Amino acid sequence: MALVLSNWYADVKANNNGAYIEIWARKPGSITWLFAILNIDPMTFMGVYYDKIIFQRISLNGYEKIVIPLSSVSSTYYRYRWPWKSAFIIFMIACGIAYAMSASWIILIGLVCAIVWFLLNKELCIGFSEVAHKNHGLVLKRSVIEGQEISESQFDYMTQIILALIDQQKTGNPEISSQ
Repeated sequence: MALVLSNWYADVKANNNGAYIEIWARKPGSITWLFAILNIDPMTFMGVYYDKIIFQRISLNGYEKIVIPLSSVSSTYYRYRWPWKSAFIIFMIACGIAYAMSASWIILIGLVCAIVWFLLNKELCIGFSEVAHKNHGLVLKRSVIEGQEISESQFDYMTQIILALIDQQKTGNPEISSQ
């Protein structure tokens, strides 16, 4: 299931926490958003630092933290997926209802619903593969409530930062150059 993006940071200069990349996400839905407002934060976090990557999941069920040394990262990736199949199914269901009820205006409503679904449910994924062939990643979608979104070009920028950090691990210089 895709998580909803709450906040993010990515730059060639580390922030106050020492992170070059930080992504905060939550499960979709208004109830989870309400929990976040009440400081009952069921959140997922990914942070990229000079020497490690941290994945952290906090939920009502418990807590999980994975720390991966940057020297153990063999590759990084990002991808996106449009929900065209589900949008098409929404449109076809509307067409079926319109045919059954002999109401052509339902086709227009179905088309609008399919377009909205298509635009709001695009999924983006960023992740890492360890030398031991274990993958770690986040699948994210746009947040309507928080108004946060990461584009493919920003994910590409993040992967460039990670690759530069991996290269810097070889030289021992904690600063990466902007590209």
